[in-house]
Amino acid sequence: MGFHQQVIIIVTSPQGIDEIKKISPDVTVVALDVDQSMNGHQEYSHVGYLKIMVLRTQIQLALLHNDIEVYSFECDSVFFANPLPKLRAHSGEHDIVFISNYQRPKSINGGFLYLFPTPAAKATFEQLNRMMLKLFSNIRNQPSDKLIPTHENDQVYLSTLVAEKYAGLKSTILPFSIFSDGKWYDISEEDRKLTYPFLIHNNWIKGNIAKEGRAKKWKHWFLKDDGSCDFDWAKEVTKTIIY
Repeated sequence: MGFHQQVIIIVTSPQGIDEIKKISPDVTVVALDVDQSMNGHQEYSHVGYLKIMVLRTQIQLALLHNDIEVYSFECDSVFFANPLPKLRAHSGEHDIVFISNYQRPKSINGGFLYLFPTPAAKATFEQLNRMMLKLFSNIRNQPSDKLIPTHENDQVYLSTLVAEKYAGLKSTILPFSIFSDGKWYDISEEDRKLTYPFLIHNNWIKGNIAKEGRAKKWKHWFLKDDGSCDFDWAKEVTKTIIY
């Protein structure tokens, strides 16, 4: 789809580099040396997961400080078309572009952000980073599998900053019909026919095994048994999407 060469995937274990490069040799993969509590399977709203979110916020802020446009997405997403032209079209009009949270349309999805390096975006992420560092100071010595209240995370913090238009922030939430979250899999067939998604974020389901099972059920799984990409099937799925 023309953007693999622009993608950087950040992992917390060196073992992940070869596996990802086997799927897509054009993607750049960076392994960070992190606390062991951040490795392995992580569950939403638990200490290990939140430590990764602190790190992600710091990376996003560093890129903004270097005047780099940032398209931040999570790897539990299936892409049907290149979204970059659609996202870049917001340059000069918005500082941040989000996709909606299906059940709470005015709440943002923290797993999908397009950030322009504007003064407002930088100021907002500086404040978000301060909030996340305060959270980190409270959880740093707690076990990685400890549950933390769901109102204490980057997504909730950023939603609050967006709602109050922190530092004059201008943002927009893209419609579910073209940028869908995991609720796409649960809506009626009639409603699904009204959507033409660039991508679907495979969230609203817990655990990697469950995510993989749902992707396979909907034929949105492109890995062969040997771990390589099934490019023939990927081309078959994406060829019907026209923008």
